[in-house]
Amino acid sequence: FIVGSTMDLVAGVLIMANTVCMALQGEYDGFDNAVNVGWKGTIEPASSVWPGASEVFGTIEWFFGILFAVEVAAKFFALGCSFFKESKWNIFDLVVVSLWCIDRVNFSSFSMNPMVLRLARLARLLRLLRIVKWVKVFD
Repeated sequence: FIVGSTMDLVAGVLIMANTVCMALQGEYDGFDNAVNVGWKGTIEPASSVWPGASEVFGTIEWFFGILFAVEVAAKFFALGCSFFKESKWNIFDLVVVSLWCIDRVNFSSFSMNPMVLRLARLARLLRLLRIVKWVKVFD
Protein backbone atom coordinates (compact mmCIF):
# COMPACT_ATOMS: atom_id res chain seq x y z
CA PHE A 1 0.00 0.00 0.00
CA ILE A 2 2.75 2.48 0.94
CA VAL A 3 4.57 2.22 -2.38
CA GLY A 4 1.65 1.28 -4.60
CA SER A 5 -0.55 3.22 -6.95
CA THR A 6 -3.22 3.63 -4.24
CA MET A 7 -0.78 5.61 -2.11
CA ASP A 8 0.16 7.71 -5.13
CA LEU A 9 -3.51 8.50 -5.64
CA VAL A 10 -4.00 9.42 -1.96
CA ALA A 11 -0.87 11.59 -2.06
CA GLY A 12 -2.15 13.26 -5.23
CA VAL A 13 -5.47 14.14 -3.60
CA LEU A 14 -3.63 15.52 -0.56
CA ILE A 15 -1.34 17.58 -2.78
CA MET A 16 -4.32 19.04 -4.64
CA ALA A 17 -6.13 19.86 -1.38
CA ASN A 18 -2.97 21.46 -0.01
CA THR A 19 -2.64 23.51 -3.19
CA VAL A 20 -6.19 24.83 -2.84
CA CYS A 21 -5.48 25.81 0.77
CA MET A 22 -2.25 27.53 -0.26
CA ALA A 23 -4.14 29.48 -2.95
CA LEU A 24 -6.68 30.62 -0.36
CA GLN A 25 -3.86 31.63 1.97
CA GLY A 26 -2.31 33.61 -0.89
CA GLU A 27 -5.61 35.41 -1.36
CA TYR A 28 -5.74 36.13 2.37
CA ASP A 29 -2.18 37.49 2.35
CA GLY A 30 -3.11 39.61 -0.65
CA PHE A 31 -5.57 41.59 1.47
CA ASP A 32 -2.74 42.73 3.75
CA ASN A 33 -0.46 43.42 0.81
CA ALA A 34 -3.12 45.61 -0.80
CA VAL A 35 -3.50 47.61 2.43
CA ASN A 36 0.29 47.92 2.84
CA VAL A 37 0.81 49.37 -0.64
CA GLY A 38 -2.28 51.57 -0.42
CA TRP A 39 -4.16 49.85 -3.22
CA LYS A 40 -7.16 51.93 -4.23
CA GLY A 41 -10.35 50.77 -2.54
CA THR A 42 -8.74 48.58 0.14
CA ILE A 43 -9.04 49.77 3.69
CA GLU A 44 -9.37 46.61 5.76
CA PRO A 45 -6.56 44.22 6.68
CA ALA A 46 -6.94 40.49 6.13
CA SER A 47 -7.79 39.85 9.78
CA SER A 48 -10.89 42.00 9.38
CA VAL A 49 -11.94 40.58 6.02
CA TRP A 50 -11.53 36.91 7.03
CA PRO A 51 -11.50 36.84 10.86
CA GLY A 52 -9.73 33.83 12.32
CA ALA A 53 -8.35 32.70 8.97
CA SER A 54 -4.73 33.14 10.06
CA GLU A 55 -5.13 30.51 12.79
CA VAL A 56 -7.00 28.19 10.41
CA PHE A 57 -4.26 28.46 7.78
CA GLY A 58 -1.61 27.77 10.43
CA THR A 59 -3.46 24.64 11.55
CA ILE A 60 -3.93 23.48 7.97
CA GLU A 61 -0.22 23.95 7.26
CA TRP A 62 0.66 21.78 10.28
CA PHE A 63 -1.91 19.18 9.21
CA PHE A 64 -0.55 18.80 5.68
CA GLY A 65 3.07 19.07 6.81
CA ILE A 66 2.64 16.22 9.27
CA LEU A 67 0.76 14.09 6.73
CA PHE A 68 3.50 14.56 4.13
CA ALA A 69 6.19 13.85 6.73
CA VAL A 70 4.41 10.62 7.69
CA GLU A 71 4.17 9.69 4.00
CA VAL A 72 7.91 10.20 3.47
CA ALA A 73 8.78 8.31 6.67
CA ALA A 74 6.49 5.40 5.77
CA LYS A 75 8.04 5.13 2.32
CA PHE A 76 11.53 5.31 3.78
CA PHE A 77 10.81 2.50 6.25
CA ALA A 78 9.02 0.40 3.63
CA LEU A 79 11.73 0.75 1.00
CA GLY A 80 14.83 0.96 3.17
CA CYS A 81 17.93 1.91 1.21
CA SER A 82 16.10 1.57 -2.09
CA PHE A 83 14.08 4.66 -1.06
CA PHE A 84 16.73 6.74 -2.82
CA LYS A 85 16.86 4.48 -5.90
CA GLU A 86 13.13 3.84 -6.29
CA SER A 87 12.22 7.31 -7.54
CA LYS A 88 13.76 10.75 -7.72
CA TRP A 89 10.43 12.05 -6.38
CA ASN A 90 11.21 10.37 -3.06
CA ILE A 91 14.35 12.48 -2.74
CA PHE A 92 12.45 15.60 -3.76
CA ASP A 93 9.72 14.87 -1.20
CA LEU A 94 12.35 14.25 1.48
CA VAL A 95 13.97 17.62 0.77
CA VAL A 96 10.65 19.51 0.77
CA VAL A 97 9.47 17.85 4.00
CA SER A 98 12.87 18.38 5.65
CA LEU A 99 12.84 22.08 4.78
CA TRP A 100 9.31 22.35 6.15
CA CYS A 101 10.36 20.66 9.39
CA ILE A 102 13.38 22.95 9.79
CA ASP A 103 11.20 25.99 9.13
CA ARG A 104 8.48 24.91 11.57
CA VAL A 105 10.76 23.84 14.40
CA ASN A 106 13.25 26.69 13.96
CA PHE A 107 15.89 24.04 14.52
CA SER A 108 18.66 26.48 13.83
CA SER A 109 19.20 30.08 12.89
CA PHE A 110 18.31 28.94 9.38
CA SER A 111 15.71 31.39 8.16
CA MET A 112 13.80 30.56 5.02
CA ASN A 113 11.57 32.79 3.00
CA PRO A 114 8.09 31.21 3.31
CA MET A 115 7.45 31.87 -0.38
CA VAL A 116 10.37 29.62 -1.36
CA LEU A 117 8.94 26.83 0.77
CA ARG A 118 5.49 27.31 -0.77
CA LEU A 119 6.97 27.14 -4.27
CA ALA A 120 8.73 23.90 -3.40
CA ARG A 121 5.47 22.50 -2.08
CA LEU A 122 3.68 23.61 -5.24
CA ALA A 123 6.32 21.81 -7.29
CA ARG A 124 4.94 18.62 -5.77
CA LEU A 125 2.07 19.09 -8.21
CA LEU A 126 4.42 17.67 -10.82
CA ARG A 127 4.02 14.34 -9.02
CA LEU A 128 0.46 14.32 -10.27
CA LEU A 129 1.82 13.60 -13.74
CA ARG A 130 2.75 10.13 -12.48
CA ILE A 131 -0.82 9.60 -11.32
CA VAL A 132 -2.24 10.80 -14.62
CA LYS A 133 -0.10 8.20 -16.44
CA TRP A 134 -1.40 5.54 -14.02
CA VAL A 135 -5.05 6.53 -14.60
CA LYS A 136 -4.57 6.27 -18.38
CA VAL A 137 -3.91 2.55 -17.87
CA PHE A 138 -7.67 2.09 -17.32
CA ASP A 139 -8.53 3.47 -20.80
